[in-house]
Amino acid sequence: MFKRAGIVISLLLAAGIVDGAGGLSGRIVVVGAVPPAEALPPGRDACCQAAGPVDQSVVVGPEGGLANVVVSVEPRRGEPAPPADDAVPEEPATLTNRGCAFIPRVLVVRVGQPLVLANNDPTMHNVDIEFVRNRPANVVVPPDGRREFDLVKPERRPIGVRCNVHPFMQAWVVVRDDPFAAVTDESGEFELAELPSGEWRLRFWREGKPFVGLQIGSSATDERGEVVLAIPAGGLQLGDLRVAATDLR
Repeated sequence: MFKRAGIVISLLLAAGIVDGAGGLSGRIVVVGAVPPAEALPPGRDACCQAAGPVDQSVVVGPEGGLANVVVSVEPRRGEPAPPADDAVPEEPATLTNRGCAFIPRVLVVRVGQPLVLANNDPTMHNVDIEFVRNRPANVVVPPDGRREFDLVKPERRPIGVRCNVHPFMQAWVVVRDDPFAAVTDESGEFELAELPSGEWRLRFWREGKPFVGLQIGSSATDERGEVVLAIPAGGLQLGDLRVAATDLR
């Protein structure tokens, strides 16, 4: 089925089998010089002027890790999906306004898990979330205020979040009904600890677009940012997945 649908890659020799509970892990690393983040006009808000906002659409850590890449299992129609048997977290997934920025930039939340928007700034913010399958949200969040939202359906793509008071503020929310999505941290690392063995279609996404051409073993992600990986019973460690700094522009 997968051979007809897309790319099938066996990485058992190239990447190595991991001892233990299994899953998938790796690290996305930028090769080459990355220009400093561009300063964004803060407007007339004194809080934002003091914060000095910068463009965070590409965030590279001190060791070259690429942050905020979403790695998720995305079966196409007719393809199997891995079974999900873990409980939905009771603790809210929180998106915080701090320094006239949304933190984190990319947030994964489960269906049934509370989504909280918290404002830690001494100024008013607006939260505009462009949900497709859930009720869209467009609310004011006062200083030290918070808003909570219920999510009843998974979203097919990362959903944009913005502040209409401060239009330079941007974030993304990934709504899932399974635990098979992760976001790379500042070191570029990601882990899908619960992913069982089998052949699964993975999608790599970065800031508003599929991550096309990411080299994995002898192949690369396709125009959808997708690739099919064979996960052994012991799990799979991909190691460093390298991307040229010039490809991030």
